[in-house]
Formats: sequence, C-alpha cells, structure tokens
Amino acid sequence: EIGRFNSNKNGFQAFNRRAGYGRKIASRRGWANVTHLFQQKTERTVKIQTKKGFSLEGTPEHPILTETGWTKLAEIRTGMRVLLSPLPFRAKREMLEIPGASPKAPKEMSQDVARVLGYLVADGWCGDLAKCSITNSNPDVIKDISRLVEKLLHKKVITKADGKRFRGRITWTAGGRLRTSALKFSDQEIGVWLKSCGLAAKLAAGKYVPPLLLQSPKPIIREFLRSYFECEAHHGEGSIEITSASEKLARQVHLLLFSFGILSDLGQKEVEGYGTYYRIN
Repeated sequence: EIGRFNSNKNGFQAFNRRAGYGRKIASRRGWANVTHLFQQKTERTVKIQTKKGFSLEGTPEHPILTETGWTKLAEIRTGMRVLLSPLPFRAKREMLEIPGASPKAPKEMSQDVARVLGYLVADGWCGDLAKCSITNSNPDVIKDISRLVEKLLHKKVITKADGKRFRGRITWTAGGRLRTSALKFSDQEIGVWLKSCGLAAKLAAGKYVPPLLLQSPKPIIREFLRSYFECEAHHGEGSIEITSASEKLARQVHLLLFSFGILSDLGQKEVEGYGTYYRIN
C-alpha cells in the first residue's frame, strides 16, 4: 500500500489518514494507530518456522522473544523455543464500517455479514464479484445462505430440493427475486458490496480472509470461522481437518484458531494432479 502514503522532507513516508488504510495494527500492547511507513533496503531476510507451522520472516536484527530473552532473528537456531502471541481482538463496541457499501446493503461488519463471507471464502467461486457461485450439497447450508441473503440484501429466495440431493443454484432476476437450481450470484449491486467487504475475485489458490474481518471483534471472527468450517472441515480420527489450495488462507485460519486458544498443526501435502495443498489439523 505504499502508494497510499505521502513522502515528506525527512525521507520517510508519513501516513495518509485520508486514505482510510492502516488505521489500526496489532502490536504487543494491543491495537495501535499507524503513524509512519519506513522504506529500508535490506540485503537478506531470515525466515523461521515452528513445529506447529507458525512462521515469521524479517530482517536479521528483528527481535524474537525466546526462553532466554529477546534474541535476534539471525541467532535463532533449530530446537530453540519461542513465544507465540495470539492476535488481540478488537473491543465489541468498536464496529467496523464497510466502506463504499450501497444504500440497501449493510454498512457495518456484523456476525451475519461474516457468516456470508465465510461461506463464500470456503465454497465460493467468483469469475468477477458480480458473478459468484457456491457449491454445496448440504441443505442446511443452502437454507442458511438463503436466510442471510433475504435478511441482509432484501432479496427473496426460493429454494427447492432436487431428489435426495439439495441443489441450490441461486440466480438474481431483474425483479430482485431469487430462483433456484444451483447457488449462483449474478448481480452488480451485490458484487460492489462484496468488494466493499474486502472479498476479491480469486481462484482457490488465491483466497484469503478479508482484511476487514481480521480487524473485527471476536464474535464476528467466530461467525466467519463457523461458516467456513461448516463447508471446509471434516472429522478424522480424533481430529478436525481443513485442506486449502491457498497458503495465505491456511496460515490466516491457523493463526485465528490460535487466537481462540485452539492450537493446531499446519503442514503441506501433495495431491496428484493438483499440486501443493495446505492442511490444518
């Protein structure tokens, strides 16, 4: 986002508050305001990864808290133990505004909005944001999405079961009604709203948790994870597992789970014909 910062005579780039970006970041003391961005040249970086799959990359001088105290990143060695710190959650009273939302769409991030985004990130496909589809054969999931669409976007949904398997291809018509036969979104207004929420048109390998969600209070992030898990998770022998083609999404979900006190393993597996997938267990 360097283009959203202004240069000044001191050589660093001062934060452009009018841009509306970077207002808060997670720090050791909780959420903190961004004031400046510094550009520095570095010849190399160091990347470390824990046994559980948490990773960090930074300059060699970057300090890391270990059992013996603060240690430079370049001095971290295999077998050392480092401190993991969960993300701080925003206070419940601090509701985040969805920038650029249309008059008929929700203007604040909420638990219902987060639930819709969880479904879309998990099982959604967007060629562009005005043409999205969700593939899921679970009737409870389809009914829940239909309920949320009616509640949030004021568009009537008609759903029906096709034999034993529930097919939900939902299509917006010119009259604002939704008719069924798979789950498909085709509406410019909805596309603008999804973009305002931080959702981008991406294939599976490019998916991520929308930035606005990462800054949200705990109950909102919980709803995102609930709907995401309902679509993507499955139960194995004594564990719950999620597999994703997106490394970024897997690492974000891995860290969010840790912030809820859930310690999981993040690893990779090769799927023949599809390449590398990332597994949270």
